[in-house]
Amino acid sequence: MGEQPFQILHMLLESSGEMVSREDLRAKLWADETFVDFDHGLNSAIQRLRDCLSDTAEKPQWVETIPRRGYRFIGQVDWSNGAAHSRGRVWAEESAQQDNGGGTSALTEAQEPSAGNGSRKATIGISAIVAIVLVAGSLAWVSARRKTPRPEDSASIRSIAVLPLENLSGDPSQDYFADGMTDELITTLAKNRALRITSRASIMRYKSDHKPTSEIAAELGVDAVIVGSVARSGHRLRINAQLIRASDDSHLWAESYDQDLGDALIVQEELARAIAEQVRVASVFTGTPNASAATRFNPEAHDAYLRGRYYWHKAEFFKSREFFQKAIDLDPAYAPGYCGLADSYGGACVWGQLTPNEAMPRCEAAARKALQIDDSLAEAHNSLAAVKLFYDWDWSGAETEVKRAIELDPNLAEAHHIYHTVLSITNRPSESLEQEKIAQKLDPFSRPWGLGWELVSQGRIDEGIAELRSHLADAGSDPNLHEVLASAYFTEGMVAEGVAEDKAKFTLQGDIEDASGIENAYKTGGYSGVMEWRLALLEKNAKEHYVSQWDFAQAYAILGRRDDAIHSLQKSFDQRVPTVIFLKEDPSLNSLHKDPRYQAIVKGIGLP
Repeated sequence: MGEQPFQILHMLLESSGEMVSREDLRAKLWADETFVDFDHGLNSAIQRLRDCLSDTAEKPQWVETIPRRGYRFIGQVDWSNGAAHSRGRVWAEESAQQDNGGGTSALTEAQEPSAGNGSRKATIGISAIVAIVLVAGSLAWVSARRKTPRPEDSASIRSIAVLPLENLSGDPSQDYFADGMTDELITTLAKNRALRITSRASIMRYKSDHKPTSEIAAELGVDAVIVGSVARSGHRLRINAQLIRASDDSHLWAESYDQDLGDALIVQEELARAIAEQVRVASVFTGTPNASAATRFNPEAHDAYLRGRYYWHKAEFFKSREFFQKAIDLDPAYAPGYCGLADSYGGACVWGQLTPNEAMPRCEAAARKALQIDDSLAEAHNSLAAVKLFYDWDWSGAETEVKRAIELDPNLAEAHHIYHTVLSITNRPSESLEQEKIAQKLDPFSRPWGLGWELVSQGRIDEGIAELRSHLADAGSDPNLHEVLASAYFTEGMVAEGVAEDKAKFTLQGDIEDASGIENAYKTGGYSGVMEWRLALLEKNAKEHYVSQWDFAQAYAILGRRDDAIHSLQKSFDQRVPTVIFLKEDPSLNSLHKDPRYQAIVKGIGLP
């Protein structure tokens, strides 16, 4: 049963029928100076005690939970003529001999009054404690045998989600560190090809969500989840983690690590290997171990990198770049810093904060530097693949790099999405669709529109709309999903439905004026009125910040302004706008396909 559950049982028995507060239990189990995740530790110890007593929180027979306050021992154990001690030994011996599922429950016998001259409620004392602990100990032995994963049970765990690690530092400004450690643990676990690991983008939506783990696992489609916490004090790092099976909410494994901050990535390797061993899958990671994880690194550089990632995930690319550059300045041999720098330039380009000619060459230089230091960084290979795909128009080079990224990290959803794009524009639709399915399975909430839009692009519009609509229940707060669904509806000629989805997108973004504007445009001018309104909005935004010429080309083509559309496409070609590679696939440009100027641009890009 373990020392802590035994101490909890002792305290509960001493106050039988009365509540023992969580604070009293904390004072008993952990000294004031102990650096520990108290809530998780106490919950785990109580669960182990209940397992030993065949008890449950929902229908307690022995230990009752007083929500948010404490626990109370409620068992009614009768003892006759002081015989409890000796009879407890007999039960313990009998229980230890029982196989899984066989014989009479020791707990059931314990609840029956002993034969003799009558029964009385026990006076709580050492004899009672010893008797129940003996029973509990024997049940723990049986429980341990019962819970040892059988090959067929453990084989069912093939997918895991690492829920956001809780920041226990007491300082909200340290959230970046907990988020960063979550991200890196996901990356480390993903090296194991036998496991499917849900990406960061999908799990971070649960950062402040207190849903039951079984419900979260069902939403993410995984067999197990990892919950835990992280805290640091100076240069010391503490990580607590638990592996929980989704099907029965059982705790399969738990561990705490207290290490020097410079050993953080080594701790992640240990965690990942322990988890792999627990679920009885290949415990040796594929690919080459990350150099930074195999050796100590500069803690200050790593801290700057984690801050950079924190801002990068918030799409604050310029701010993230400051910290990635700081990491590089502190440690010029720190490869993740260059990888982050590459991503900051790539993200700024995609989000329209930098023009392609400004961003992509710098993205490539940083990615190549990261790979020069550590060729095992899957993210760096993926960044280089994106440059070759969206900027160099080097299809074979992009495919080589993205396949290498997937080889190093099969769970990198973004790599599967990039590979899907390579396959799509090189006319391999069935393979492209399969890669997007993999990407969506790995990361169901980051790009819930990906598979649906690929179907629409392939002309399977009804299927695409159905796929997109299937995600409204669980990802309806994603503005991009509504935008893509609107485009699908417009392609199918379902204008009213498309306007409703665009209005939903603007509302979610807080653009109430634009939500009202598109609705009024439709009422007064139909589909043409909507496109004229959208074109006016693009012109307005272009006066304030960079707007891709690709967006103008789409609007012009739909409005039938062929010359203006071709002119904007030519500008997109000259500026190497990333989306220009979708020239042949975008349904809004279908009216231009027979124009020789359009065909010249297709040939110039090198599209097959």
